[in-house]
Amino acid sequence: SEALPAALVPRLVVVDELPTRTSGKVDRDALPWPVGGAEGEDDIDLGGGTLGWLAGLWRDVLAAQIDGPEADFYDLGGGSLSAAQLVAALRQRYPQVTVADLYDHPRLGSLAGYLDELDPPPAVEIRAVAPVSRLTQAVQTALTVPLAMLTGMQWVVWLAIANNVASELSLVDWVSPINWWWVLGGFLLFVSPPGRMGIAVFGARVLIGD
Repeated sequence: SEALPAALVPRLVVVDELPTRTSGKVDRDALPWPVGGAEGEDDIDLGGGTLGWLAGLWRDVLAAQIDGPEADFYDLGGGSLSAAQLVAALRQRYPQVTVADLYDHPRLGSLAGYLDELDPPPAVEIRAVAPVSRLTQAVQTALTVPLAMLTGMQWVVWLAIANNVASELSLVDWVSPINWWWVLGGFLLFVSPPGRMGIAVFGARVLIGD
């Protein structure tokens, strides 16, 4: 600890056996965390309130002994990753907190005092959402019919084109040719982008009553 930064000092924990997954790899989620302090080294009781709540978060993130309000987050082994984890936990109660706030207030007491000075988050208004009426559901279901018909008409036009091509090339004897003008009109209306756009504009105007 005298030669390495606090965040790089390793923590050694003795376990009876390493938990493993069915694949045989070590199950990191089952390893003991946070790591308890040495025997006889109990955390100071910081009471309730913001200070005690914040100290609990520090223990969860750092797995370190909190010796009082003067405890420094980075001296206890905090780094960029653990700072991001702590800020994510703080935002459950203080959504406006940033990582920069932790760098400005690295000590437990200072950060707790800063949090107490923050404006409380605005209350979220919970409103009841009424279910969609049966009439609206029926109208929405009915509107799917013409939409499906429009999609089907595109396939009908392509089938008509294939039918006429097969007839012109005498590929099959049982097909009856369709007037090319009807096929062209269907293509311009249901397949071409201008025709499909015109149908969409017309449908929108009908729905909004314009």
